[in-house]
Amino acid sequence: MMRARSRLFLTIAAFILCLSLAPAYAGEPTNTLQEVVNRGKVIVGVNAYLRPLEFTNPQTGEIVGLIPDLVNLYAKKLDVKVEFADFKWAGLFPALETKKVDFLAGNITTTIPRTAKMEFTHPFLYTGERVILKKSLKISKLVELNSDKITFGVSKGSIHVETAEKRFPKAKVQRFDTFVDSVQALKAGRIDASIDDEINVLVTGLQGNEAAFMVLPDNLLPQTYRFACRLGDIEMRRSLDVFFEEIKLTGEYKEIYEKWFNQKWEPRYIGN
Repeated sequence: MMRARSRLFLTIAAFILCLSLAPAYAGEPTNTLQEVVNRGKVIVGVNAYLRPLEFTNPQTGEIVGLIPDLVNLYAKKLDVKVEFADFKWAGLFPALETKKVDFLAGNITTTIPRTAKMEFTHPFLYTGERVILKKSLKISKLVELNSDKITFGVSKGSIHVETAEKRFPKAKVQRFDTFVDSVQALKAGRIDASIDDEINVLVTGLQGNEAAFMVLPDNLLPQTYRFACRLGDIEMRRSLDVFFEEIKLTGEYKEIYEKWFNQKWEPRYIGN
């Protein structure tokens, strides 16, 4: 009898322990998407410096561009408000990992190593990685840039650091907070070339500097831009995937794209 009572006591104690470790109440959020809905607001990490993707309007201080328009439309469909959290590029991924933001929305290049650290949505833009350099170098081929006489400028924490070091091992590499900083260094003659996203290079780097700079035609790394969620945050990622699929079918994506790029949008698919 005593043994039976002991077993019963241990069973009850184990049951009480399991209850104490369970969520405090049945309605406790179990994922980021549910937390966003319960909160009534989504907090989105951005790097607002790249026209026309995402940048700060100097007159209003508002973060605008193609990406903010996409985020605002997503929030409208989810029936929540939006709070943008603007970080320097090197601070974006830590902000996601430490849960300062619910997801990242930006020109984030998808790489296989990065898939081990975060969830990526379906692509919202197809682009590439290009080199901008001084015309005075009289260089027309990428192979000519692999020299100890060449210094590249790249953004801290970006994929372009790895590209510069792997593709041009003989060259020197300087890291800057933003691509704008590397363009200023290029103008001042402190570096010879810079690597960045195609849109950034053509819009921020080349426009207005055509007399002094040129962009090599070669695409160093074909890229897709995607939003990023925390690793394992499947519900948030799936929600964004459905959103991107929907707005491309309804024409809402086309409207936003043509508004900011001032050119016709044509659907593109990986493998075509």
